[in-house]
Amino acid sequence: MLVIPTIRLAIPADARGIAEMSRADIEQGLGWSWTQVRVLKAIQDKSTHVAVVHEHGGVHAFGIMQYGERKAHLALLGVRQAQRKHGF
Repeated sequence: MLVIPTIRLAIPADARGIAEMSRADIEQGLGWSWTQVRVLKAIQDKSTHVAVVHEHGGVHAFGIMQYGERKAHLALLGVRQAQRKHGF
């Protein structure tokens, strides 16, 4: 059976999971830049979209996109290690 994950805009309750995924899977060995507070600010910012891939009650991937008048910037993109190469 093919399970199709849901893609939706992040809600404040997702901030902790996104921050922890960033620290564990993206920012390994670096200073922790995308903390829960920073992710929450991004979720609440009207010029930023934070999208999550949600399946079985958990966030498996996310993207943070910041928009300006003429340009957009992909600030952060993450996929859980166990979900990589599975079409997420």
